[in-house]
Amino acid sequence: MRPAIGERHGHPVVFGREVFDALRSAPVEAGARAVVRACGDRVVDVETDDEGTCIDVDTPEQYARALARWSRDR
Repeated sequence: MRPAIGERHGHPVVFGREVFDALRSAPVEAGARAVVRACGDRVVDVETDDEGTCIDVDTPEQYARALARWSRDR
């Protein structure tokens, strides 16, 4: 399951136990995205209106931007 806003997909993705081995062996550069794509039609999108689910926070800079946005929106 993954959150979705229209065609955009977000975080967190919830994985079933049956794909844990695939997650562990996924190429580092592709990560979990490769596993999600391999699951195809088994992926269930859960519609949401929470824009926060589509914000990537992979670096300190992205975290700072997300934190600033969150503080501004409160």
